[in-house]
Amino acid sequence: MSPKAFAVSISDRTFVGTNSSGSNLNGDGDFEQNPDPSKDIWSWNLGLSSTTSTFIDPATNINIVDKTSGISGGVNWLMPTELEAFAGYSFASTPEENLTDSGPNLGLSYTINLKNAPKKTSPEGAEPTDDFVPSVYLKTNFSYLKYNQSSTTTTSTRRLRVTRTATATNAIDQNAYTLEGGISPLEWISLRYTFIKYNYSRDINAFLQYLDSPTLRTKSAGLSNAVSGFPTDLKETAVTFYPLEYWSLEFIYSVTVQASDFSFLNSTEGTLYRQLGQWKVGFGYKQEYSLASFDQIYSIFGSYRF
Repeated sequence: MSPKAFAVSISDRTFVGTNSSGSNLNGDGDFEQNPDPSKDIWSWNLGLSSTTSTFIDPATNINIVDKTSGISGGVNWLMPTELEAFAGYSFASTPEENLTDSGPNLGLSYTINLKNAPKKTSPEGAEPTDDFVPSVYLKTNFSYLKYNQSSTTTTSTRRLRVTRTATATNAIDQNAYTLEGGISPLEWISLRYTFIKYNYSRDINAFLQYLDSPTLRTKSAGLSNAVSGFPTDLKETAVTFYPLEYWSLEFIYSVTVQASDFSFLNSTEGTLYRQLGQWKVGFGYKQEYSLASFDQIYSIFGSYRF
């Protein structure tokens, strides 16, 4: 059986920022070749991520470097009614912090196609199609992550010379509830809004006091799980324009409330995409800023559809 029976697309986003850098590699595919859209379609997805963050502790003048690796995967079930169910599992590890996180996620989405109209390019910068179908969708998701920091021996941390002992346990559960909606009313624009609410099984600061890197404690969502931070909620608005054939321009603005001190972390991002046959390339710029920090992140994106 040819690779087309399995792989549909593969993509990578590599980023470099003031305090962090990394890469996110993703692939997806169908469980059968050329699935019939009038029947149930089963598909899979797999993601690999790697992130490096740096920070100089002003109290000790120690350069704190953390490297996080993550893997995630899941299956999707798309029904002819445009109802889609999905389930997945993720795992990430930050060895320098003796920190891991893992857990499942479950979700549903429903798309309503409104009507047919001529279109030059389809949403998300896909290959040209004959028709554009205005649509709206709703999606909900629940995810659970178990964070666990362990040590096999008495370990001195890199921050303020705190000592972790082998008898101590440092763990916390995070539940996240996501509600998302989007609309593509015209061929040249689409809009999306996402709200995520988080809660925790214990006092967040009692857990965070044993983490060395403030990046792990305050980073906004979107990278590896272990560096996604510990917020109370996240609000994100995205607008994508399709000004020319094969071109798309995406703007994203998000506000994250940190659980440790209820401070705000704002993020503004723009990415320009160009479709080149089966290839899609993009270049992005992002700013993350709060009262205590500022970061600039540059990214390049590439994908290939089989």
